[in-house]
Amino acid sequence: MASSSLAVLTSLDLVRQICHFQRGVLQDMVPFLPFGWLDDWYFALSTTRLASIQAVFHPWYNRFGLARLPRLMEVLPFADMVALIYGAYNGDASIFKALSASSAFTSPRFRIYILLDVAITSENPRGALECLAYLALSVDVLFAAMGNAVSHGNLVIAQALARRLEAQDEAQRQRWFTKVTRNRTKWNLKAAVHSNDIDSVCWLLTTLSKYAPATCPKWIARCRRDCRRWVLEFEHFESLARLSNAKMDRANEHSEDLIYCIQSTLLEPATWLVLEKNVPVQRRHVLDAAKYLQPRKPKSRAVFELILSNVHDKDDRTEWITACMRQATAHGRKDIKWDQIL
Repeated sequence: MASSSLAVLTSLDLVRQICHFQRGVLQDMVPFLPFGWLDDWYFALSTTRLASIQAVFHPWYNRFGLARLPRLMEVLPFADMVALIYGAYNGDASIFKALSASSAFTSPRFRIYILLDVAITSENPRGALECLAYLALSVDVLFAAMGNAVSHGNLVIAQALARRLEAQDEAQRQRWFTKVTRNRTKWNLKAAVHSNDIDSVCWLLTTLSKYAPATCPKWIARCRRDCRRWVLEFEHFESLARLSNAKMDRANEHSEDLIYCIQSTLLEPATWLVLEKNVPVQRRHVLDAAKYLQPRKPKSRAVFELILSNVHDKDDRTEWITACMRQATAHGRKDIKWDQIL
């Protein structure tokens, strides 16, 4: 009787029934069920979701280690991404090594981007780098991830990704340096400028000039110009000099900066350029100030008044104001009441 009972209790059929009753998984794997969204074709990894993965996987991993990972993945195939996300965030390369044959390494590209993003925000960048060594990264992914690392202030990972670009030939870089890659890079540059991490911005611009395709020098020059504009927009004035164009006269560069401030109605930067940097107001500055003037908007009017008040030669002032009036008439503008402005 005892042997018959033992046979029943240890039968595979009964085990399957128990597992089915327990939502289809073994007891220690039940907490992983809410991560089914990892099976979606696309998902967003929010801070909350990352914290949930940490909270569930950490105690399980401490208890079972790597030995039970194959079984976890057999029962819940999406669990490989749970483990890899945890490994990337904590810089645990042993997980990546254990799962190097996992389907996660050949899964849709956005999942690779997810792992890169997690590694970039890791508090263990050296360990995260060891994890990334197991990922096969195409040139466009390397460019995008390098910029993303810079935007997060992680220059260690950005430099490591740049070294991987050295193994790629010019043809590969030409093929993968697409419009999407360029747009991502510019977004990352803007984020880095916003945080005033100018060291990283300068490093990325230099690296792009080294590894970007030879057909892109004008694009890189535009990136540097845009970075100057963002420095003005975010009022990081002390950083402006570090983004100068070596091939451009400094006075002309500041004059172009003032044009941008006028066109974008950036009152504080325009004031800094005129009053602190002593950028001389020229005819084109006055014409642009009148062209972009919106009389009912106080800041726009203040920019115009700033520019006009710093024309010190009376003859120039008279001539340039007359030119502004002709310009307004030619464009059919009737909203400017010159007698109230002058």
